[in-house]
Order: sequence, then structure tokens, then C-alpha cells
Amino acid sequence: MSGNTVPYTWEEIEEQIRLAILAQASILGQFGPSDPTVFQSYLGIDTDTWQADYMDEGQAAAIPLERHQIYHQVKRAYLYAYQLDGFEQASGDDWHETAGLLEGFPQTDFLGEPSPLCPRNDFPLRRVLETYFARWSWHEEGFDLTIRQLSLLANMTIPAVRTSLSKEGFKLEQLRGSDSRRDDGSTARLSADDAIVWLSRRRGFIPNRERNPKTHVSKSAYDLMNDPKIEFPDLLRALIEVRSISFAGLAHEAKCSETWLEKLISGQDAEIDLAALQVIAQIFQVDTPDFVAKGVKYLLQLEER
Repeated sequence: MSGNTVPYTWEEIEEQIRLAILAQASILGQFGPSDPTVFQSYLGIDTDTWQADYMDEGQAAAIPLERHQIYHQVKRAYLYAYQLDGFEQASGDDWHETAGLLEGFPQTDFLGEPSPLCPRNDFPLRRVLETYFARWSWHEEGFDLTIRQLSLLANMTIPAVRTSLSKEGFKLEQLRGSDSRRDDGSTARLSADDAIVWLSRRRGFIPNRERNPKTHVSKSAYDLMNDPKIEFPDLLRALIEVRSISFAGLAHEAKCSETWLEKLISGQDAEIDLAALQVIAQIFQVDTPDFVAKGVKYLLQLEER
């Protein structure tokens, strides 16, 4: 690929997300509870079938992707992977969760047909997630990069990366226990410092952008949830900032009134709405029982004052 262009449109990745969701749904439909409502509830649509492979294109297209957490996870990864506007939304939590997504999300449907997360097929969705993971590991965490990761960031093939590194005299570290005969790019790595030099010379590399100091958040959602000193209203405000979501947007997604949410954030007495608290936890992608418990405990304490 010539030039530092984004290799996939967001519309292409959305379609890949849809296929990944259908792969998961096929497993639920075939091996899950003998109850079609489980299948329908997971997909978020009414359908007369509970097997994904029997769905027509119209039914598949009707799946509301935004209600699935994988959609938002991939969106943040996509923006950060290619340093697009909104890349600051990605966080260390996303880095950890993307690792889980790459390893733990179904890599095939119930028939063994590969999903877009299958590592053997190198689908666009997997490449996006691996590119995000590589960039964050290197730029934010200071980790060395494998040849595979260099190829993703530079938009080059693995053989081309090997040839370039050799010609330019870069030293690679062979990973212990790896089979040097493999050519998947995972057997050797380049130091983080050398990666800066090598990548800066590549036409296909999209440079790292500087974060806006006003949007940079030092604490991750995980840190905030595990801070025993933080009051619930402060936790809410901080999580809104971490997840880069507007107050009105949160109320809309959680299907709660802005008045109720305003009371919650300002520390005023408010009705205990378990359903809304659960949805907010899911939007923030934090531990739902823990978040709900914190909210309920705080509101009960307000009632006692």
C-alpha cells in the first residue's frame, strides 16, 4: 500500500462486526438454551428463526450493532489504530479487553466456519484489533514490536518487513522457544526505540498523534472503580470523561431522564433505578454488579442523612 492511508473504511469494519456477532449467535442458537428468545435477545431483533445460518440478508442487516459492546470496543480500537479523530477515546482498559477479544471471542461459528476473529484467515476485523493492540503496546506501554506488528503498523507484508529490516541493519531479538522457520512474524521482535526509527521511514505508517491535554485522562476506568476514596458522583463524572461520552448522550443510551442523572451526578437524593444503573455500567464497560452496588449504597446513605 502506498501512502499512510487507512486500509479499511468503518463501513467495512461494521460489516465484519456483524459477521462476528452472527458467529456468536450461531453458537447460542445451536448449543445454547432451547429458547428462541435467547437468540433474539442477543441479536436485538425479532426473528422467526433461532439459527443464524438461516437468517436472510435483510434480517442480518437489521441487527442493531450499537447495542453490542463489541461494536464500541472495535470503534475505539479502529480510531486509535489509525489515529483518526476521536483516537483519545481509547484507554488502557481497551488494551486489556482487546487482548481478551482477540483470544476469547468465537473464532468460528457452530459449523467451524471462520469468524472475522479467526487468526488463520487474517480478516480485516482482526487486523484492525491487532493494529490497535500493537500501537498501544508500543506507544503507550513502551513494548517492543514483533515483525507481524511492524507489518500492520507499516501496512507492509511480513516478507517485505524482514527484507527492509535486514537491508537497513536493524537487529532483531529472537523470542525464546520460538520456531525460526515460522513466517507468521511472531518469532522475533524489534526494540521499541528502533521501531520508532524504522517506522518513521515507512510511507505506509500513520504517525502517532499527540493527545489533547484537556482530553487525556490519567486514570483508567479500572483504577477509578478500585479507588476506595472516590464518592459515587465523582466516579460517575470521571467515567463520563474517561469514556468521552456527553451527559446527554449517556442519558439517551441509558434510557433514563437527564433530571435523574443530574441528581445522581450532583449528589442529590434520587430514586434507586437498578435497570438504569446496570445499563450505565455496561456503557462504561465496568463491572456491573460492583458499579450497581456502589450506586445503591451511595443512594441509601443519602436517604439516611
